[in-house]
Amino acid sequence: MNAGTLVKLDGPFTDANANPVSVSAANPRPASGGTDRQTIAQIEALAPESIRVLNRTVSREDFEINARRLPEVARALMLTSNEDAGIAENTGVLFVVPRSGGSPSQSLKDAVRDQVTVVYPSTRAGILAALGDFFAVSLANGTPNPNIDFGFNVKDARATRPGRSPSRTSSTPFAT
Repeated sequence: MNAGTLVKLDGPFTDANANPVSVSAANPRPASGGTDRQTIAQIEALAPESIRVLNRTVSREDFEINARRLPEVARALMLTSNEDAGIAENTGVLFVVPRSGGSPSQSLKDAVRDQVTVVYPSTRAGILAALGDFFAVSLANGTPNPNIDFGFNVKDARATRPGRSPSRTSSTPFAT
């Protein structure tokens, strides 16, 4: 919005006692930092994606969708080791095409980085930490992790099958 173009405020305004009041506003400087309202076409394209991604960035598709949520991004493509053997496992390269064409500016790169790491953060680190704790075969002190069940336990290895008492088992492991 250019400077001096804000001349009308829509709607009736009242004070705390419901008395009508007159309100005026002016913009002596041009507006900056905002984005235009989304078009119907943009809403139709982004609405299904926003339901699919919700509020996180985890998968390759999440990175692409969340990057495209920025109005300045026309297209986004995330490559991982599945698409390019030169990319390390559990990493990726996110390519973006600006709506204005050409190469993305540093400010657009920064905005995309913030979009996929701050606005829609990855939950992967928290999940991996929790899974690492849960799936560790032994605890830090060396004792077996009680959360692990590989379908057998020490009693099985000593010929005590699940559901059978030790008195009914043979001295040969897994004998019937």
